[in-house]
Amino acid sequence: MPQVFRPDKQDGVGELVITDDQGRQRREVVHGDQYPAQMAAFSAWARGEGPAPDAPTELIDQARLIEACRRSLHDVVIVSL
Repeated sequence: MPQVFRPDKQDGVGELVITDDQGRQRREVVHGDQYPAQMAAFSAWARGEGPAPDAPTELIDQARLIEACRRSLHDVVIVSL
């Protein structure tokens, strides 16, 4: 993830590089600034005009994603030793 977390620092463009089990890579570009988007989502929720920003199902999905990343990192470290 060379520039995904701070697209606001890269002229509004973030990039994900995804490698599958066969070693094939694909790039996905993310546009925008995440901080104003977060504030807009929270504001909409606070006004009763949108869903809660972090619904329980989203939190569970985020926890699963973080765990998958942790396992993947562990596998890479073990394999590279």
